[in-house]
Amino acid sequence: MILRATIFTLLMTGRILAADLRITDSGNTTVQVRDVIIDYSTFSNDKEKEGIRIVQGDATILVKWDNIESLTISGRDDSVTPSRLRVDIVTKRGQKQTGILVRKGKMRITGQSELGDYAIDIDKIKVISPVATTRTTPS
Repeated sequence: MILRATIFTLLMTGRILAADLRITDSGNTTVQVRDVIIDYSTFSNDKEKEGIRIVQGDATILVKWDNIESLTISGRDDSVTPSRLRVDIVTKRGQKQTGILVRKGKMRITGQSELGDYAIDIDKIKVISPVATTRTTPS
């Protein structure tokens, strides 16, 4: 009962933070980033903490970090505007899925690295691997 009340309190106060990810960029530099947020904003506040948005067929899917083992940006299609980034996702269950990243707004990942504030455009990323999906701030 106490555990349930604690989880409810954390959810209601917003103290459950975003995921921790291991991000490898186009230069093959790998950085572990805490409290990751994807900023899809253009003129409105559109930020995502729980996962990444992809398109499969006619559907848009929020793939939650909890379900991802790794995400690899496998190609770029410049024949359309805006260009499309193809992704290959390996799920925690070992299944392989493909899709297209949702192209909206800034498409920027921000968070905290060991050295300080971290920010990278999604176009510059090769691989994303979740490290931890949720943790709480110190009391």
